Amino acid sequence: MKKKIMIIVSLFILLVQSHKSKAQLNGAITKIATDHTGKYFVTAGENGIVNIWDIEKEIITKEIWNGDSDIKAISISPDNKFIAIATGYRGTSIFTFPDGKIVAKLKDAGSINLIFLPNGNLVTVNFERETQVWDAATKKMIREIKPGKTVYSPIAVSPDGQYLLTAAPKDRFKLWDLTNAGNEELFKGKPETTPKDFCV
Repeated sequence: MKKKIMIIVSLFILLVQSHKSKAQLNGAITKIATDHTGKYFVTAGENGIVNIWDIEKEIITKEIWNGDSDIKAISISPDNKFIAIATGYRGTSIFTFPDGKIVAKLKDAGSINLIFLPNGNLVTVNFERETQVWDAATKKMIREIKPGKTVYSPIAVSPDGQYLLTAAPKDRFKLWDLTNAGNEELFKGKPETTPKDFCV
């Protein structure tokens, strides 16, 4: 995983600095993601613009402005057909990938993180301390987890989509069974842990 990230970051730096690059960036990059084919990668800037890059052609193929410069997260669906963009105050929007046409705007309360599940559903977390599972096809919320006083962020999902790992900056990490309708966590991290960012 770390090796893959280093390759993507190195490629991005090379692309931006290359004199052959046919596109230029304005402002700092705040988020970066790669698609599931290796043909594209995506950057989000502090100017509120999400750029979809064609790696082979060294060009930006699409620019998406989501109406908010406070972009918290970007995620590409497992089938590579959609990209979700989470913003702090305008919620989460879903676009087609890689052409960037708006598909839906979820009625969430301002997203701060998100992750696609293997079945294509989308998990978001908002400022109201709620982790929500959305049906990406119907754009309706199908599950809500209220884990407590602290905002819990979706960190990773198991390959079969059954388990979701969440974490909070000043609290425990928790493991949830998404096939269980209840909101009881399966496992809590030790009280002394203060997880910020990790994956399984």
